[in-house]
This record gives sequence, C-alpha cells and structure tokens, in this order.
Amino acid sequence: MREPAVIAVTGPDGSGKSTLCARLSEALGAARVSVWDAMASSGLFATRGAVAEYFQDLDGPSRTLFIYHALSRSMDLAARSGARILLVEGYWYKYAVTEIAYGVDPKFVEAAASAFQKPLLTIRLDVAAEESWSRKSAPTAYESGDAEAPGVPSEARYVAFQSRLRPIWESLEGRHGPWARVPAGASPEVSLEFALERCRRALGAEEGR
Repeated sequence: MREPAVIAVTGPDGSGKSTLCARLSEALGAARVSVWDAMASSGLFATRGAVAEYFQDLDGPSRTLFIYHALSRSMDLAARSGARILLVEGYWYKYAVTEIAYGVDPKFVEAAASAFQKPLLTIRLDVAAEESWSRKSAPTAYESGDAEAPGVPSEARYVAFQSRLRPIWESLEGRHGPWARVPAGASPEVSLEFALERCRRALGAEEGR
C-alpha cells in the first residue's frame, strides 16, 4: 500500500502552525496530525498538564524519544484511517529544535529522528519571540525552557528561551531543507494562499511521477 504523502508545517511556538494546518486540512482534504493525537488517544494523559508533570521525571534523551514516539504513533493512526495526505503540525523538526536548546546532543536528536519520512514539502513559519508571547493564551513550561522544573511561565523566561531557538532553526533547516518559508509578517490569508500554492505544486509533481 502506498504511503501517505507527508506535508510538514513547522516553526516556533506561536507562529500560526495550528491555524494554518486547520485551513490547509480543509482545503486539501488532508488528515491533520499533531503529536498530541497519540497522547490523547492513549488515555494516559488527560491534559497537557499531565504531560508536563511526566516531563519532570525524564532526562533530555528520554524526553526526546518520548515525543518522537508520540509523533510516530499519531502519524500511524492517521495513516491507518486511510488518509492519503498527512498534514503534520510541527513535525519532528519543531521538537528537535527545542530539545537541542535544552542541551540534548544534536547528533542524538537527529539520529533518533532518522526513521521519520522526509516530507514531500515542509512549510516553515516564523515569528519574533515577543510576538509569540502575545499570541499564546497559555504558554507552557516546556515552551519556556522549564520542562524539568515547571512553574508559571514568565514573559522574560519565555522570550529568552524562544530567542535561543532562532539560530538552531537556521542550522536545522540548513541540514534538512530548503523549506518553503511563509513571508515574514504575512496575514493568515496570505499565508494560506502561499501554502496552498506550494502544496498543490508538490502534490501535483508527486502524482505526475
């Protein structure tokens, strides 16, 4: 059976991945996939707070593998449903960037992700850390660099941690890109138009093979 086409929508926290994925999913008839799908379906984690509590007991490599497991499981569940296009929010790239910022060896982070399918297309969004904070209704400890000792995230800690991710994003794309970058500061409408054009082009090329 043919594997589903994977389209990744990635970028830092608060960059608009969820909004764009929801609109792309509707326009393309694609299955929207998130790392949270497997966590919710497992019955082990009723809330994201429960995941945060579990993270406290994990060292960096264990946390990386746990996230990758959840992402792989989410994608498998979507593929089993018969979906032909998986629109994956964040993909492993988003979590790799964060885990590297936490101090996990980049070689380990990327080697552990080597079994993931290379996306047919990766769309990258971006946003300044300060704007990201203003967009987040409930920032998590993990997004603020406090996964191992969670408290109430402060703007200063969140912005400082998210700012540390920027050069890691550039480095990761340099090794796994190039990616299609949504124009900086684009409105949701412009972002959707840009992403749809790239998706249709990539899917059309795939069908023509």
